[in-house]
Amino acid sequence: MKFRAALLAACSATLGVRAETTVEPTADIPLPTGEVVCDTAECKSAAREILDRLSPNYLNMNACSDFDEMVCGGWRDKNYLQPDQHQLSTFLTLEEQVKASLRDTLEKQPYKDGRLSADTNFNKLKTSYEACMNTQRLTNLGLEPLRVLLEEVDRSQSINVYLKVLMSNGVATLLSLEPHPDFHNPGSHILGVLAPSSLGLPSKYYYSDEDIIAQYGDVVVHILATLYPDVKGTVSRKIIDLEIKLAEFMPDDDYNKKGVLEKNTMSLSDAAQVVPQIDLEELVRFFKPDGATVEYVAMHHLRYIQTLSEILENEPREVLQAYFRWQTIVSYADYVQDSVFNDFYRLQSTFFGLEFGLGWSLGNIFLYSSFPKNDERLGKKIVKDIKLQFQSKVWESTWMDDDAKIITALKIGRMDFDVGYPSTSEPDAQSADEVDMYYKDVYVRPDSYFENENFGAKIPAYISYGSVGFITAHEMGHAFGLLGRHYDHEFRFGSWWSEETLQGFNDKAQCFIDEYSKLTVPDYTGEDFHINGTSTLEENISDFYGFREFQQAFGCPVKESTCEI
Repeated sequence: MKFRAALLAACSATLGVRAETTVEPTADIPLPTGEVVCDTAECKSAAREILDRLSPNYLNMNACSDFDEMVCGGWRDKNYLQPDQHQLSTFLTLEEQVKASLRDTLEKQPYKDGRLSADTNFNKLKTSYEACMNTQRLTNLGLEPLRVLLEEVDRSQSINVYLKVLMSNGVATLLSLEPHPDFHNPGSHILGVLAPSSLGLPSKYYYSDEDIIAQYGDVVVHILATLYPDVKGTVSRKIIDLEIKLAEFMPDDDYNKKGVLEKNTMSLSDAAQVVPQIDLEELVRFFKPDGATVEYVAMHHLRYIQTLSEILENEPREVLQAYFRWQTIVSYADYVQDSVFNDFYRLQSTFFGLEFGLGWSLGNIFLYSSFPKNDERLGKKIVKDIKLQFQSKVWESTWMDDDAKIITALKIGRMDFDVGYPSTSEPDAQSADEVDMYYKDVYVRPDSYFENENFGAKIPAYISYGSVGFITAHEMGHAFGLLGRHYDHEFRFGSWWSEETLQGFNDKAQCFIDEYSKLTVPDYTGEDFHINGTSTLEENISDFYGFREFQQAFGCPVKESTCEI
C-alpha cells in the first residue's frame, strides 16, 4: 500500500495527471505526445483515485518524516475493517471491486459469449452461485450437514479411515498429501508428504501463549460438549495437549522463505516405515488417479513426520477420536456459524468456493466483461518492458560471476507471460503432461490486477507502469529472492551459484535486513514495534526489484539506493 501510492507519482513532477509517455503508440492505443493536460473521464477518475488516498492535509506534510500518513491517510479514512476481519489492503479492496463486478454479472446482466460451451459453463456458474447464496436453505439445514459428516467420522475405526474421510472432504490433519513438480527433476511430478498447514490455531506460535491456549481450551470443551455430551471435558482438554506436541515440530511459518527445501526423496515403501501408525501406501493408493503410479515421494517435513509417529504410538484412541472430531468441526465452522447469513461473509464464502471449483469459468466472464483488448495489449507491453529491464540489469551486476549471469539471463529469457486470457488453449486438466507443459516457465498474471482506475490504455502510461508495472516487477523479483534464486533456467532446484556469488547475495540481503530492522510501527498498545528485517526479507527484496525495474522500464532515472542488489 505504501509503495503503491508513491509509485503512482514517481515519474511526474506534480500530482496532476500529465500525459508523458515512452510507450510506442499503435493504431489500437493512440497515446498523446509531449506534455498535455488530460481531462478525459478516465484521467479524472485516475486522478481522483490518487488524491483520495492522500491525507487531506498532504500539502502541509513532510514526506520524509510522515510518508505513510501522507500517502495513505485518505485511504485509511475511507476504508474500515469488517467485524472479525484481521487485515485490509489495497489488494483486498480491489478484490472486493472485482467480486462486486462479478456479482452484478451473475445476478443482473444477461451474459452471452457466443459459444455454446461458454454459455453452458456460465449457466453452471450461475446455478452454483445461487445455491451458495441461498441463505434460507442454509437456515433450514442448520447443523445437519456437519452432523452427517461427523457421523461418517464417528464410524471410522482406524487412523487411515479417519484420514480418508477427512481428506476426501478437504480437511488436512496430521499430514497432507500434495502432488507438485519435482524441483530436483524438471519435467516430472512427485507426491509430497507434508505437515498440515495449520492445526486448530492458525499459527504454531499461538501454542506458546498461555492466555490464548486457555481461551482456546474453553472453546474446544464447550463446542464438543454441545455436540457430544458424553465426551468428558478432560478428554477435550487433551486435544490441546496433542496439538501443543504437534506444533512444537511443525515447520516455521516462513519455512519456504528460508531458501531451504528439503529433498528427502525416498521410495513410497521406505516412507511408509517412517510413520508405521499410518498405512501411507494404502492411503496413496486410495487417492491416486486410476492408472497413475507412485514409486517415490518427497518427505518435506521429515522431522515432523518422525515425531508424529512417536506421538501416535502413545496417544489414547479416545483422544485421537476427539481430535478428528474437533478438526472436522473447526474446518467447517465458517460454513455453519451465524456469520454465513451476513451478506459480506456469505459473498466471501461463495466466491471462495467458485474460485476453487469453477475458477476458469469465473475468470472467463470477468475477462470478457472487464478487460478490453487495448488494455490487454498495454499490459503485455508493460510486462515485456519489465522483462527486458531485468535482463539488462543482470549484466550490470557486480556481485554475480559470469557463470551465474549467463544462467540468470537464460532463466529470464525462458519466462513466458500470459496477460489476461491465455494465448493458447487451456490444457486438459486430466493430463499431467499437458498441465506441466502449459505452466512450465509461465507467469500467469491475474486479470484482477489490471482491473483498477490506475491502469488502462486511456490514461497516461506512467500511471499504468507505476501500478501494474510495479506489481509485475515485484512478482518477477520473487524468482530471484530467497527461494526463487535456487531455481536455474531449467526450473531445477539446487545450488548453482559459486561461493563468491552466494556471499555477494548474502551481503546485499544483510543490507536489507539491517535497513528494515531500523523501522518501527506502533503496536496495539501504542508502543514502537520493530520490523523483523529477516522475516520480511523476501518481500523487501521484491519491493526493491519492483520499484527499480518499473521506473527504468518506463524510462525514469533511478536514484542509487542504500541497498543495491
